Amino acid sequence: MMPCPQQSPPLPQPPPPLAPPPQPLAAPSVDDATGQGPALRRRLTASIGRFLPASAVAASAADPSLDHVACPADDDISAAAAEVKAVALTVMRSCHARVNLGHESGIWAFLAACLVLVRNRLLSNFGVPGAAGIASEPRAIADLALATAAFQLLRNMCAAVPENQICSAHAGIADIAEEMLSYLCSWLVTTEQPCSTVKEKATACVHIGAQMMANFMTGNPQVQNQLWPRFFRDSDLLKQLLRTRDENTLKTVLLCTYNCIYKDRQRSLLLLTTPIGRQILMNFLRLARDRLESDDEIFDIVYGIFCNLLELDLASETLRAITLSQSRASPSPATSPSSPSSSSFPPLPPVSATAKMSDEHVVFLKFVDGFIDTRLRNTAGATDSTHPPQQQPTAARATATPAEPPPPLAVIGDAACQLFVGLLVFLAAHLDRQLPPLPADAAATASASNTAPGALPTTFPPAPTPDITAAATAAAAASAASALVNDLHAAVLLMQYLSCALRPDAPLVAASTRTGLPARRRDVIRAGLPAALAAMLALPDRIAAPLSRAPGGTRTQGDAVAAAVPESVSRALFMLKVDAVKVIANLAYRCKEAQDE
Repeated sequence: MMPCPQQSPPLPQPPPPLAPPPQPLAAPSVDDATGQGPALRRRLTASIGRFLPASAVAASAADPSLDHVACPADDDISAAAAEVKAVALTVMRSCHARVNLGHESGIWAFLAACLVLVRNRLLSNFGVPGAAGIASEPRAIADLALATAAFQLLRNMCAAVPENQICSAHAGIADIAEEMLSYLCSWLVTTEQPCSTVKEKATACVHIGAQMMANFMTGNPQVQNQLWPRFFRDSDLLKQLLRTRDENTLKTVLLCTYNCIYKDRQRSLLLLTTPIGRQILMNFLRLARDRLESDDEIFDIVYGIFCNLLELDLASETLRAITLSQSRASPSPATSPSSPSSSSFPPLPPVSATAKMSDEHVVFLKFVDGFIDTRLRNTAGATDSTHPPQQQPTAARATATPAEPPPPLAVIGDAACQLFVGLLVFLAAHLDRQLPPLPADAAATASASNTAPGALPTTFPPAPTPDITAAATAAAAASAASALVNDLHAAVLLMQYLSCALRPDAPLVAASTRTGLPARRRDVIRAGLPAALAAMLALPDRIAAPLSRAPGGTRTQGDAVAAAVPESVSRALFMLKVDAVKVIANLAYRCKEAQDE
C-alpha cells in the first residue's frame, strides 16, 4: 500500500462573479473612423444573421425561440461559413478590428445566437443510429464548416483582448461551445465507422474549438477564476478532448492547462484535489510516459506543468493525487501491514499485487529529479568556479555588489524530505516482503553457479504444468521482471533526491534548513532511513542469487525469469548501489548519530 500524506488540502473556494462587462471606448479608434467595426458586423448579419429571427440580436443564448429556427439549405450554410471565415481572418490580422467589433452593440448576444443555430444543426445531424453516425454527409460537412468558422471568429476576437474575453463569458458563449465540443468529441470516440471526410473535418473543428476555449481564458485571471473550475466540477470537457488523441488538440489542452495554473496555487489544486482533475493528471503522466525517449513538444509541455506544481510546493499533493487515482483504478488485494516508521503516511490500496510503484509514480519522480537537476545546473552555471573571474581594480572589487543567492526550492524543504524518506522506507519494506530471504550459502552458490545475474525471484506465477506453455511462462516472467524494475527505478530516483536534499552545501536549500541540517539528519534517521538504505544495498545479492534453481541442476521457472530482462535489472541494481552510497555519505558527513547507525 502506497503511503501518502494524511491531510488533503481543502478544495479551493468558488471564484467571485465576473465584474460587469467593460464599457465601449470613450474615443473612437482609427478603425472606427473608417467604419471597420460596423462593416464587419454588417457582413456577419448578411451572412449568418439572415437565418436568425429578428429578435436574435438582443436575445440571450437561452432564448427558446432559437430552437425553432428553420434550417437553411446546405449551400446557403456553406456560403455563410466562407463569409464568417473571411471575417475571422480580418480580425486575426488587426487588433483594432477585434476591439472594435467587440464593442459593437449587441454583438455578443448575436454571436451567442449564431452558435445556438449551429449547435441545433449539429445535434439534429450527428449521433443518429448507424455505423456512420450521421444523417447526411453533405449536411454534416456544411455544418462543420460553419461551426469551425464560428469557432475561428470567436478564437480570434478573444486573442489578447481582455474586454472581449469578459464579454464572451457574460454572454454564456462558453456554455454553448462546451456543449458542441462535448458532443463532437463523443461522436469521434464512439462512432464505429465514421466517414473519413466527416471525421477529418470534425477533428479539425474540435481543435479550433479547443483553441477558442483556451483563448477565452489565456492571460486573464478574472475569466480563468470563473471558467477554469467548471472543468473540474460541472464538466468533463478536458477529459473528452484528451480522449480524441489528436496531437494538435492535445497540445492545445496542455498549453491551456499550463497557462491557467501557472503560478496559481488555487487553480493548480483543482488538478490535484478533484476526481476529474486527478484523471486528467494521470492522462498527462501517461502522455509523458509514452514519450520519455523522444524529443517531443507534448512531453515538454507536460514537464512544464509539473515543474509549475513543484514550484508551488505541491509535491506531496501530487503524489497523493497519483496514489488515489491508482487505488481507484484497480481492485486492491488484501491489505498488507505498513511499515511502523511510516506511520505518519497512512497507507492506500496498492496498484497491483506485484508493484506498488506505478509507471505514473516513476514518471513523476523523474520530473522531480529533472527539475532539481536543472535548477542545480543553472545555479552552478551562474556561479561557475571553473572560469577565473576577470581582474578588477581594488576599488571596484570593494564596491561590487555580491551576487544574490538563488531562491530555495520548496521541494528540497524539510516537509518534502520527510515525505520522500517515508516513500523510500515503505518501498524497502515492500521489496523485502516480495523477495525471498537470502540463504547463508547464497554467496558461494552464486559464485559456483553459471546462472547469469539478474534472476528475479519476485512473486512468481505457479510452477509450470503440462497445461502451461513455455510462452506463457516467459510472459509471466517478463511481467514480474517489469514490476521489479519499476520498483527499483523508483528507489533509485528517491535516493537521488535524498542525496541532494542531505548535501551540506546544497545551493538550493534554504538557509534555515542548512543551519538546521543536523536536525534534518536526525529526523530522517528516526524515520528509518539507515535501515532502508541497508535493505537496498542487500537487494542485489537477494535478486541475483540463483534461488530458483532446483537441486541437481534442473532448469525451472527461475531460469526463464533470469533470461527475461537481466540487463535492465542489472542496470537498475548498479544505479541503486551508487545512489545508496551517495545518500549514506551525505547522511554521515559530520553527523555522529548517522555514523553510529
